[in-house]
Amino acid sequence: MEIEYKYAFTGKYGSTLYEALREKDFNNYERNEKEYVLGESKVGGDWRDDFISWLESKLSYVRWAAYSKEAGVRCEELSGYLREHELPDDECELREGYAESRDYGITGEDMEDDINTANTFGFLKSQDTPDIVGGTAKTLEKLILVEGYHCDIHGGNTSFEKPILISEVLKCPSCGHPVCRECANTNINDPKDIDSAREYIASCESVSGLAYCGYCGDYSVEFMLRFLKVVNCPIPPECEEFKPIPRSARFYMTPTVDVLPNRDSILRTAIAEFNKGTTGIIEIPDASGEIWAIPERHEGGWKVGIMRPEER
Repeated sequence: MEIEYKYAFTGKYGSTLYEALREKDFNNYERNEKEYVLGESKVGGDWRDDFISWLESKLSYVRWAAYSKEAGVRCEELSGYLREHELPDDECELREGYAESRDYGITGEDMEDDINTANTFGFLKSQDTPDIVGGTAKTLEKLILVEGYHCDIHGGNTSFEKPILISEVLKCPSCGHPVCRECANTNINDPKDIDSAREYIASCESVSGLAYCGYCGDYSVEFMLRFLKVVNCPIPPECEEFKPIPRSARFYMTPTVDVLPNRDSILRTAIAEFNKGTTGIIEIPDASGEIWAIPERHEGGWKVGIMRPEER
């Protein structure tokens, strides 16, 4: 799934920093690139030879001959002359034309990495750039923060009290969807103290929890603990080092899954994920198509159905 985060650099939403860029960011990038090319196309610059090649293809023979005559060299010698000397009269104007002719376009495919985007568009200044020690850079991810995200479950935006790293966004342990305080809670008010926190954790033993993931339905203890952290509710001391409690369950497959040649490996995956404490939909990738394992708590215990999504 692609979550759209609100990036602190731009104040806009996107699944990547590139998608969250503003029009002025592209304008600034193009302007900075042109200024760079203008400087590097001067005598001694890295782009001087390319500038000269551009002149050879751009200028008419008459104009080229006129510049050669003014420079005091033969036509065939003008290119070599320009490596060490400026063009008579029109140097600045022609370098402007050269800079304007270049393609500065980039695409989202080039900018899938947020660090690359931040560097390219000038969000990371020179003082932020890490020194390279033994071929390994310091962590630039700590400079890229998000202020919230768009929750596609309730269709609204969730904001953080202060910008945080994407890696610090608490997510459902089952499906990886961010835990949204606006839609995860089934009650009117968020839990505030240890007593109410214990009620939420105890609800995991019922057929439905007091909070759950709206994407996959997980209401495991691990999900509940992450939800409590999101709403800044104290965590009961006995739950600080929580480890999933082994549960027994009856597993069954629909006929469309049962006939697959790798049914045993599918079953093992479902059991392993269920044993982690998951109570939400377990997505099992398979070459034959998507498969879901769906835990359900009944009065007589847990049942886990393994099926195609459309068979739910």
